[in-house]
Amino acid sequence: MERIKQPSVAGTFYSADAEELKEQIYGFASNNRNSYEAATRAVIVPHAGYEYSGQIAYEGISQFSSAVKNIIIFAPAHKVSFQGLALSSYEAWATPLGNLEVNQEVNRKLAINFGAKIYDDAFLGEHSVEVQLPIIKFLYKDNVKIIPILVGNEAPKIITDIIQQYYENEEFAFIISSDLSHFLTNEEAQQMDAKSAVMIELGEMNEFKFEQACGAVGIFGLVDFVKNNGYSLIRIIMSNSS
Repeated sequence: MERIKQPSVAGTFYSADAEELKEQIYGFASNNRNSYEAATRAVIVPHAGYEYSGQIAYEGISQFSSAVKNIIIFAPAHKVSFQGLALSSYEAWATPLGNLEVNQEVNRKLAINFGAKIYDDAFLGEHSVEVQLPIIKFLYKDNVKIIPILVGNEAPKIITDIIQQYYENEEFAFIISSDLSHFLTNEEAQQMDAKSAVMIELGEMNEFKFEQACGAVGIFGLVDFVKNNGYSLIRIIMSNSS
């Protein structure tokens, strides 16, 4: 019998009703500015409620290359503290729009090569991976598998190394799930987030503080990969939930 992880935040961060959810995501699609013709295979997108961040997440994830078959999601753990990287043992994750299969073969290789461990309890009640999934399902139907990874107390280098290993395969894409500032006024958030965004775009992270982004480890890891390979990170949209 297939083991399927049920949603934790459907009905709060996004609608639990399939038709309502589709209608909301269709709205994101109709407002998508399609800023860049060039496709990508790595994005930093937020994980707040869809009311606040769904448009931004949609625009980022929709930029993926059509060759993508596997999406690795690096997301911060909000509920529990642990060392290393947590993987999901479930064969699939449910969304109101249908299930997404987990690539357990990649999980096994991550365990062998990077010391990642199955830790299902870390995902209980966690939203940072889950909010990306309805958008992935909407955009890519059954054509992709997911590899959810919760990032615990870990150095960014392991994120850099995983991206480096799998980026050579054009069937792999990467989501860095991270909000920026929290609980600031609109003016304060705009100032703080603009500073963060410039640091990320320039790859100058020496003064980037972990409180500037809840998924900072993933951001550091991606920025290092980008610098090491002569790529660029381009901002396509930014907002805040003030």
